[in-house]
Amino acid sequence: MQGDIPPQVQNQLRQYQETQQKLQSLLTQKQQMDMQVNELDRTVTALEDLTGDTPVYRNVGRVLVAVDEPGELKDELEEEKETLEVRLESVERQEEGLRDRLETLQDTLQNLLGEGPQGPA
Repeated sequence: MQGDIPPQVQNQLRQYQETQQKLQSLLTQKQQMDMQVNELDRTVTALEDLTGDTPVYRNVGRVLVAVDEPGELKDELEEEKETLEVRLESVERQEEGLRDRLETLQDTLQNLLGEGPQGPA
């Protein structure tokens, strides 16, 4: 069956499938990053709501370690969140580029297939 498909069309189909896979992988990564940003946001909010005498612990591997300065932890988490948001913006730009590439490949494939020899239906 593949012998019936011109090499140019096969190449475009391969590129289209690879781009779809890249986009799917990127969307999974984006979803994970979104969840991390939301979790960091909730954690920072919870730290802001604490009273001065509430003990705060940080997860270090499999151990919880007491935090002497919750304000410093809050600052670290805010910085981590900002860094993650910048990475998320980059992923969103990549997503846009991949979606544009998919659209271009789809148009090319439709044109190639539309121009191909038409056999009996």
